Amino acid sequence: MAATIESYYNITEKVDRLRAFYNKYGGEALFIVPSGLDRDALLDIICGGDPYFGDRPTVWTVGDLYKELQRITGSSVRVIDPPDHNLILRWLLEEFLSEMEKDGVALAPGLYHKGFVTVLGDNIKELLAEEVSCEGLSQALFDEEEPDPALPEAVLITLYERYTDYLAEYGLADAAQIATLTRLKLNAPEALEFVAGKRLVLAGFLSFTGAQLKLVRALCDIAEVLMLQPETGLDGFHDGISQLGSEYYGRPEWNVPIVKLEASNAYLELEALARETALWIEGAGGFAELGGLDDYGEVGLLISPDRLPVMEYALSRYKIPYNIQVRGTVGETLAGDLPSMIWRVWNSNWDNYNTAILLANPLLFSEEGGFAAEYDESSFPEGYDEWRRALSPSARKRLAEIRALCLAFEKGGRPADILSLWHDFLEGADAVGGAVRVASGEPSLDERVKDVSHAIYELKKKIKNLNDEAKYIGPAAGVVLRGGDAAAFISDWGRTATLPIQLPQSHSLTLYAGMPPILTEHRYWLMAGVDYNSWPGMLRESLLLRNDNKVRFNAGSPDDEEHPHLPEIREEREQKEAIFRRLLATGREGVVIARSLTDASKDPVAESQFVAPLFKRHDPKRGWREAGKVCYPLDAALPDGDGPWFPQAEIICTPVSPAPTHKVPEGRADEEGKPVVRISDIDTWNVCPYLYWCQSRLRFERPRTELYDPRVAGILSHRIWEEAIQAKAAEPKLSLQIYVMENWRRFKDECYPALDADPRLARHEKNLMRQLFAMAAMQDEIEARIPAGARLKIETECALEGFELNGALFRGQADRIDYYADGAVVMDYKLGRSAAHDKELQVPAYCAILKEAGIAVQGLGWFGQRDCSVSGYFNGGYFDIYAAGGTKRSRQSADERMEEALSVMEQMAESVKNGIYRPKYDVKAQRCKSCAFYVLCRKRETQGYIAAEPEESEGNGDE
Repeated sequence: MAATIESYYNITEKVDRLRAFYNKYGGEALFIVPSGLDRDALLDIICGGDPYFGDRPTVWTVGDLYKELQRITGSSVRVIDPPDHNLILRWLLEEFLSEMEKDGVALAPGLYHKGFVTVLGDNIKELLAEEVSCEGLSQALFDEEEPDPALPEAVLITLYERYTDYLAEYGLADAAQIATLTRLKLNAPEALEFVAGKRLVLAGFLSFTGAQLKLVRALCDIAEVLMLQPETGLDGFHDGISQLGSEYYGRPEWNVPIVKLEASNAYLELEALARETALWIEGAGGFAELGGLDDYGEVGLLISPDRLPVMEYALSRYKIPYNIQVRGTVGETLAGDLPSMIWRVWNSNWDNYNTAILLANPLLFSEEGGFAAEYDESSFPEGYDEWRRALSPSARKRLAEIRALCLAFEKGGRPADILSLWHDFLEGADAVGGAVRVASGEPSLDERVKDVSHAIYELKKKIKNLNDEAKYIGPAAGVVLRGGDAAAFISDWGRTATLPIQLPQSHSLTLYAGMPPILTEHRYWLMAGVDYNSWPGMLRESLLLRNDNKVRFNAGSPDDEEHPHLPEIREEREQKEAIFRRLLATGREGVVIARSLTDASKDPVAESQFVAPLFKRHDPKRGWREAGKVCYPLDAALPDGDGPWFPQAEIICTPVSPAPTHKVPEGRADEEGKPVVRISDIDTWNVCPYLYWCQSRLRFERPRTELYDPRVAGILSHRIWEEAIQAKAAEPKLSLQIYVMENWRRFKDECYPALDADPRLARHEKNLMRQLFAMAAMQDEIEARIPAGARLKIETECALEGFELNGALFRGQADRIDYYADGAVVMDYKLGRSAAHDKELQVPAYCAILKEAGIAVQGLGWFGQRDCSVSGYFNGGYFDIYAAGGTKRSRQSADERMEEALSVMEQMAESVKNGIYRPKYDVKAQRCKSCAFYVLCRKRETQGYIAAEPEESEGNGDE
């Protein structure tokens, strides 16, 4: 069967095609994507990005397909982890070096370098991926002659052969062999029958390795295959269509604008990206040439991993919400550099420089490095004994533990033993507690705490795998690692052990510290570091397989389609340019490419060679166009007062006029088209439209200094009730109180781990736990009062969208909706007392939307966590169910509250639509008294404020 191949510019162009394919074939459809990170992206495309309750489409990687074929055929070959790959190569290399030394063969010094295993592994993976055999490579390079064993190519062939023999002997496989193994599995009748019964879709593959190409051809011979091929605009590029000998079909058209950003240095480049994005959301700045930005969630930003901390700092300063979506490694956590740091201290015999750096590490030491109070800091000590005398008792204990760890490294052990030593050291040093201290009072650092905790979890898992007989990797698992090799092994493992990906957040910029998944798409795409040094960057020859030898190998059988092909340097450059263009295609409607004009040495850096060809169109229907240029010279690092100014992030370098930074908005709409309003903001607008403008439109925030963060506690609370209620819906006899008590530690560790780590939060944790347990018990009582079968269903975190009123769209998310035959009851969870929310309109607004949708509302209310209470407005017998036990019956009805909410929503829609946010100046109101934005709205300049000031003073005195 021949493959049907269609091309696209952005994967969203194929939404209808993918959905139609799945709707037609259902369970017979099998979607194959390049990587595991692409699964969710394709699922969102097929399912429409909405909550999906049907059978999920089957989206696999080639590795997933191989696992399924293994299960069907009962295969016992196991694919090894990346650290195991290095262990095996290390063991084989040591054996090879010993043999060469015994035979008197002089090898190149680089083979004895610690980093050689990584170089060797990269070359072997390339050979495996292209299905190059040892015999074929040897014959192409040396004909029938016996090569000098010291030649780099001979060393590679020898170790490559030993590696493949080792894997075969112990029933193992390398990850680079998965495509080959999958193709071979298709020879089994059971596997052949399984694949023949499927309709396959290959989505996102730009080009194929030799092994992948053979697999695709084999799949095409068995089943119907639809291939969705991404386009690059490079007609000469050898992509998947060319590899399969096919033609382009239904080629896409694109005309996407690109804005260039150039800054004087690398720091200013990232600063400018954040600043221009903050201006963009307000319709200003150079990026506005791409079109309007309605929400930060429409933006994706790509940077190199080493620049992530600086980019995060810049985004935080400009109050731009963001989430990081590329999977990190254990080596990138706060604990990642510790093994090498500790070993440097040991190797330096506890010198002043390296030891002082280690003492400053907050995971191991606290309180200013633990120096004794009487220590004179004018000069650092030298040597272990001198350092012990200079440190406090607690720091001396930690220093002794570090010394004991290094002695154990010198003694040596198997890989599992070395990792166990490291695990025990981190646990004994309370590394997670140290991370909590680093993040204390700074919620943005909570992810760092989770990363350290997950690093220890991954460490435990790897130790278990190495000791598991079912996952035995042969004699390489027993190699003895000593001294620096032991410390290096821990670091090598950390660079390959992955961390979980953060959950995506709506309305937040997505930050990619490294290559994003292939099927990533955003409305706008920003790329940093687009210069000559990165694109194409330095393309180097392999130390073991020079480019001329690759050319020689490729020329062996030019007419044989099955003959393997090794990528040459020119092809690697073409591949990199194609990848660059595919990254640009991530942005559906616009792209920003940013670069620094100088490198770290202050030397000039040229523009990427890939940029200029973008604007030289060979086909008028396909290409990019330059829409503008933004320049940030060095003198633009400080605003001069003539343009926009961000007071929370920038310092003015010249005097500015005394006019307020932000004038009161009057008659300026916030956005074109229908504005979107969050229902959760209705009460803020009702108190003061100007306050709403400052918080929701300008995104100003009052800085938090408290250690305990109610916002995080609220997230924890909502997570508990969402999961507990869902569990109750699935199992009606379940006790909410027992469920919350049994899962409390898990909830706390996932949502607010600092509660368990900082002793100053113990009081808050106790109160929060007591309140949640009491609230769960109260809800159990409510559940007991609901007649059997009366409630049809219960939903949590219900999205309410698309409600249009007076030219504005209202969106919200209700905490909980209970559905009955005669209508619904809407409840909201609050950390405080329920009675304090009686006059709020957020929940009545939710109910008004439900009523407009034809759902009768029988009640609305609030669960108050602080005093374990219920307040609200309930019709008929629903009061006895939800509010029995001391709650006073309100004179108002739920319908009256909904009418009041609708009235305020109409006024708010008019305000937002026209951009009018007048301050109320209700100087006697508590929120006006404590408002953080009185300087902007000039409240204190009004006559009302001056007249009310004495009255306020008298009131305070009476209290």
